[in-house]
Amino acid sequence: MSISGPLGMRTSVPTGTGGSIESRLAALERVFQVATDGSVFIKATSITVEAGTAIKVRAGTAFDIIASSQVNIKASGQLTIQAAGSTNIKGAMLLLNGGGFPVARVGDTVLNSKIVSGDPTVMA
Repeated sequence: MSISGPLGMRTSVPTGTGGSIESRLAALERVFQVATDGSVFIKATSITVEAGTAIKVRAGTAFDIIASSQVNIKASGQLTIQAAGSTNIKGAMLLLNGGGFPVARVGDTVLNSKIVSGDPTVMA
């Protein structure tokens, strides 16, 4: 069976495996919703995006990552965070390389190579 795709291109759709095309389409429509303004909404228990070489996400004005408990960003090599404007990092406590010792500010007391009055919420 074949159906018309974008720009009139024909796409072959296998039949007889995994249910009817109608049931597979209904399953996709429960996950993907397209609004009249072109916005796409994806609702699923879990989503994995995997590519052999690269993934790029580009937003015209804003890009938000929101999680109810935890966000992890990991790189096996170099990680770069860059902004043309100011960079604001917020948290109840900021740990650099795991933290452990307060970071000194201009005017803080240092005694015997130890920071005595550093910032208690920024640890390095």
